[in-house]
Amino acid sequence: MNEPGFVRRFRFWSVLTVISIYLLILVGGVVRATGSGMGCPDWPKCFGQWVPPTEASQLPANYKQVYTAQRVAKNQKLARTLASLGFRQVAGEIFAHPTQYIETEFNAVKTWIEYLNRLLGALIGIFVFVTAVVALPYWRRDRPVVWLAVGAWVLTGFQGGWGRW
Repeated sequence: MNEPGFVRRFRFWSVLTVISIYLLILVGGVVRATGSGMGCPDWPKCFGQWVPPTEASQLPANYKQVYTAQRVAKNQKLARTLASLGFRQVAGEIFAHPTQYIETEFNAVKTWIEYLNRLLGALIGIFVFVTAVVALPYWRRDRPVVWLAVGAWVLTGFQGGWGRW
């Protein structure tokens, strides 16, 4: 069977994207299991740098205070959102939890786990976009393929924005 080139391209990018997404799910599990979610306290940079530090001496002297303030601000934002959605008790528990105010030592392993999670997420965003582009020739042949590919790209962008938040 002689397939058109656009079919082969779409199949290649679709399979690559799906495999990459499963890898991202695995890496996300590692982030969660290791508690590395705040390994990079700011976004899109990590400790204000494009390439994360590997040791505490590469950080400003007040990094603990900055890190704590960013964590508290993020939790306050989450608590306000939850409260506005009617989850006032949960929001109060998040905001009042004492661990959010504890200054945390720098951990290069957790920082790099989180940073690699971000890089993989950005790469998958590109893969999903390319998949949507290579789906466009399907418009005349199978429109749902195009709509689903473009929808996946939009939802991936939404998820990426939510992850930043």
